[in-house]
Amino acid sequence: MEPVGQLYATCSTLDDSLSNAYHNISVYYYSQKDYHAAIAYAGRAAETQERLFAGQQPGLELGKTYHNLGIFHQRQYKWRLANEYFSKAVATFLEVDHPDATRRRLKSAVQAGLTSQYLGNYKRSEAFYQAVTEDANVADFPKVLADALSRSGDLYMEMEDFSAAAEAYGQATEVFEELGSAYKYQDARLALANAAYKSADYETSRRLLKELVPLFRKTDDERLSRALSLRLLNNIKGERLTDAEENYTENLQLALRLGYPDLIAQAYDNGAELAKAQGNAAEAIQRIRLAMNALVPNFIATDERSLPTTAEMRNSVYQGDLLIYLNDLAIAYEADGRLTEAIDALAKAGDLTDLIQEGVGAANSKLFWRKQVRGTYERAISLCYRTGDSLRAFDFFERSRAVLLQEALIENDRRAMLPDSVLAALDDYALRLTEMRTDLSAKETDGNSELNLRINILQDSLSNFRREVSRSFPNTLSVVSGATSVDLATAINNLDKSNIDYAVQYFVGEEEVFAYVIERGVPTLHKLGNTKKTIQHVQQWLGLFSSPQAFAEESNGYLFWGTTLAEKLLLGTGLQQDYSLLIIPDGILAFLPFAALPRVPGPGEEDAPYLVAHPITYSQSAAVYAHTLEKADQPIQRTLLSAFAPYTEPQGDGEIVLQSSQTEMETLEKLFNASITTGDAASRAAMIAGLQSADIVHLATHAYASNTASSDPRILTADSTIYLSDIYNLRAQQRLVTLSACYSNIGQDASGEGVLSLGRAFTAAGASGVVASLWGLNDRSTAGIMESFYTKLHAGETVPRALQSAQLAYLNDPTVPSYLRTPYYWGALTYYGAPAAVAATPSSNSWYIWGAGLAFVLGMLFFVFQRKL
Repeated sequence: MEPVGQLYATCSTLDDSLSNAYHNISVYYYSQKDYHAAIAYAGRAAETQERLFAGQQPGLELGKTYHNLGIFHQRQYKWRLANEYFSKAVATFLEVDHPDATRRRLKSAVQAGLTSQYLGNYKRSEAFYQAVTEDANVADFPKVLADALSRSGDLYMEMEDFSAAAEAYGQATEVFEELGSAYKYQDARLALANAAYKSADYETSRRLLKELVPLFRKTDDERLSRALSLRLLNNIKGERLTDAEENYTENLQLALRLGYPDLIAQAYDNGAELAKAQGNAAEAIQRIRLAMNALVPNFIATDERSLPTTAEMRNSVYQGDLLIYLNDLAIAYEADGRLTEAIDALAKAGDLTDLIQEGVGAANSKLFWRKQVRGTYERAISLCYRTGDSLRAFDFFERSRAVLLQEALIENDRRAMLPDSVLAALDDYALRLTEMRTDLSAKETDGNSELNLRINILQDSLSNFRREVSRSFPNTLSVVSGATSVDLATAINNLDKSNIDYAVQYFVGEEEVFAYVIERGVPTLHKLGNTKKTIQHVQQWLGLFSSPQAFAEESNGYLFWGTTLAEKLLLGTGLQQDYSLLIIPDGILAFLPFAALPRVPGPGEEDAPYLVAHPITYSQSAAVYAHTLEKADQPIQRTLLSAFAPYTEPQGDGEIVLQSSQTEMETLEKLFNASITTGDAASRAAMIAGLQSADIVHLATHAYASNTASSDPRILTADSTIYLSDIYNLRAQQRLVTLSACYSNIGQDASGEGVLSLGRAFTAAGASGVVASLWGLNDRSTAGIMESFYTKLHAGETVPRALQSAQLAYLNDPTVPSYLRTPYYWGALTYYGAPAAVAATPSSNSWYIWGAGLAFVLGMLFFVFQRKL
């Protein structure tokens, strides 16, 4: 028997002793700033304690070890790992029966909030801080309360909610003062001065700095540097440039003496702001370069090589600060008239954002960084417009959108190669998350903090598991970092291949709206005007689609605002009548029914009332379009059409019966060899099973969504609900998903990524094409459109042309009263995907015809063969 085995056989308390030894050794190495050794021994302590507490209530020691591992990783700037361990500590302390468990849980939760903030997951960070604030008040832990309030202020500063930040800092100063903690009181006052500056309350900021700077001169050089930086910026705003110059000189000398890279970089960057205020753009450029030198190891900016490489940026622990300075450098280059160099700096800022996103993992955090880089891309596109550089502009358009959707498509393809056991585990996580979210939505707002924490912890566990799978199956699950974009030549080739004559991709920035048009192979970049005015025009027009009554009462408004939008968005020129269109919308334009826009007549045309005169395909980006186009070209493996309609009869949930959904089912049964499921049989389990086995899926049901984050988009079944997370976790490869359901193509607009709708979720899950709606559907008119749509599909028409034909057929149907022919009744449905035909198995009656035909051909061949003999 091995020595350790002998010890286990003879000493029942070995694990307890080992865990204490490992814990003490890890603390020692931490005190020596040997974080690698500290992590190694704390990891051993955790493994020993997990073995010790297996199958029973964990002890306080395990939570302490997890917390320490979070601290140790935090010291190495490994925010994701630190966040995971702090979350584990919170979960462990929740289960521990010990008088000190609550205090420790709250301290770990503060750190979990802090690391979530560093990862860009503001929503999760705010949830942690709010939960700690509530619980610390009740449990009377004023130190933890003050810390949570101060951290909340930092969070709100990053969120640019400066009034909320000032309120949090103000509350923190009160608690610190009551505690007699002078250092932290002063810290909170300095933060309050910064919040006042950001709020343009310069007088309050100057007053607070006047109080603090003399104190810091006596006690704290690091905080003095930060205070001098803030004083310099205040003096620039007050046009006291001589005073600002004195602040810069003193602060730079102090920062260089202290030797802290972030303080040195901040001093130089503040000096660049001063140089710009003095009208010296060249000096501003030089100072920002020096700031970057301080933050990037082994990099020295020169005129020949002014920007760090991706590898050099990867080695910097100050990537967030570096991103700010790259944008500042671009602004300085622009001020100096060096526009190409400004574009280069912005492209490098985009590369750095990809690097940062690569390290954060969680979807919410990635969405944060997608939003953060939007300003960078807007500035870059604007500069490309000014310089006439349409080639680079296309790259910025592509990098600005749907990158996470592209990653999801890549991951979905690779999931198909994973073992069933791994897929089952992933599905189990998804199911548990859905159940928790369902419980959360059923509860009142009060008392949700613990359930929110448990949801966050389960999400962390899922992230850990996915990383383990990625390591075990590196060629299948690992997502390509940054997602591969398509170049302009490839995009033009894809348009030609799919017979698209006119493609337009929009960018809705903070200030301006841009359009990138490719008309029969010729690219052009256009500036469409002010964003605020464009949004107002779109909102005015979309307001008419809130109800049939609103549309009927404002017919003049429809024509005025619709024509205004059509002329702006389609550049004021009439499209040739035979053009087919690809629309890649952005921001609020994703909610716009382009088919319902009044159409500007083309050359030689007298009347063309709506843009539905053209077949219209939508996509989230040129790269996503390329992916769906490639999938549409692959051989069809299945030909099953599954259709579900739970509300052909009452379901007891208060939702109205969709009478015409039965008509849709009859149409599908008549045209195709369809699997039809209606009423009680159209359960959640049945729908999910059908979504994983059919090539075409038709859902005629109720769905709910809004363009805010107030509620998750969802599909109702006979017995339960299907959420976005359920759809994202499907292993589906449908040719077509049709959502004959209200609001199925709207959701929260995630800046830099797109609308998080049910339709988008099906695209992410692997569907080549999705038909979905932008507003509430009329039951009766939709059934008629669906009948025409599937009739055309059955005849071999492509999806966008089939949808166009169905909408035109309804619009031109003389049996439909004129008041029911407005776009409200037919314009809600849109198609995202490849403009391909969708093959499906003919109905059973058709098989008799095909069988008879085949028998006839075989008989004739036999006859000819016999004659030749």
